[in-house]
Order: sequence, then structure tokens, then C-alpha cells
Amino acid sequence: MDEKIKVQIMLASVDALFTHGLPAAARIINNLNNRSEVTLEDIEEAKKMIDAEDYFK
Repeated sequence: MDEKIKVQIMLASVDALFTHGLPAAARIINNLNNRSEVTLEDIEEAKKMIDAEDYFK
């Protein structure tokens, strides 16, 4: 995996962790782990899919 992709995954996960909580960060990581090849577009799509409200209901 490209270093730029790794950094973007890390940044997206940390951002999700601090803004939406641990479940959102875990969702991003799990979503990206299910792909054989991760692109920057995949990371952006995963960030849009975060819905932390389900965790608090």
C-alpha cells in the first residue's frame, strides 16, 4: 500500500475518532479493510458514510 494512502487512512480515522467517537473510527477502518485495493476516493467515501448518531441511540 502506498504511504500516501496509509497517511490518509490514519488521518481520516483520527479525525473520526475525535469528532464522532470510537465507533465511527472503527467503521472507517473496517470499511477500508474489506477492500483489496484502497484509493483516496475510497477514503473520502468512507468518511461520508460515518453516522455516529446510531451509536448514541
